[in-house]
Amino acid sequence: MSLAEQSLTPSGPGQPASADEAAARVELAGFYRLVEHLGWGDGIYNHIALRAPGEPHRFLIKAHAITYEEVTASNLVKVDAREDLDERAGVNKVGFTTHAPILRARQDVNCTIHLHTIPIMAIAAHPMGLRMVHQNSVFFFEKVAYQDYEGLAERVEDQQRLVDDLGANRVLIMRNHGAVITGVSVEQTFAMTLRFVQACQIQLAIEAAGQGVVEIAPDVCRLVARQLDQHDRGRGGADWPAWLRRLDRIDPSYKN
Repeated sequence: MSLAEQSLTPSGPGQPASADEAAARVELAGFYRLVEHLGWGDGIYNHIALRAPGEPHRFLIKAHAITYEEVTASNLVKVDAREDLDERAGVNKVGFTTHAPILRARQDVNCTIHLHTIPIMAIAAHPMGLRMVHQNSVFFFEKVAYQDYEGLAERVEDQQRLVDDLGANRVLIMRNHGAVITGVSVEQTFAMTLRFVQACQIQLAIEAAGQGVVEIAPDVCRLVARQLDQHDRGRGGADWPAWLRRLDRIDPSYKN
């Protein structure tokens, strides 16, 4: 049996420990499928992790050898963030060492996503990084940190550097690489990811027009960032269920 076939076969650790975990698995699988649907996927690479409900040191992540469109609630792998795991455990080594240290260090974070979309990679190599040029950008005002490029995060010291560079922020732009986006839930992390991808696209489009850029003043950024936070805790909460309904119409097999 190939590694991909093994990854698609649910094992003991893949079974939900509770009704809350079963629901969390469905949401996380839905997030993976939506990433693929929106064109953010990267084959079997990049990952989304979710802290397992009721198990603060364990998290759910996709099996290494499967694509986002193959992810289902039952084939997600549950791993211990305190261990040092690699492909022998069914998970991608770099994926594990990217998400595990953040989930260990940040109890206010329950979901993390690492992406390499072309707009994100372009902003990661941009000398000015993410600029406050649009309402979607403003959502990330004073929430973004940067990390200089030093290769793949495989060593123990790389894990601590991720934590130190992210600090208390919500987004870590990894120079010349990609980004890690964090949230308290799948719902919040998806909403932030959608805004972040669009913010990168919008900035690049404005700059490509060659007519200069109108940046938003810091005091206005601070005000609008608060307004958007309040919106997401209210009306914005209806957005994630609507995306899942869209996914149900496309392919509901993520729930399996």
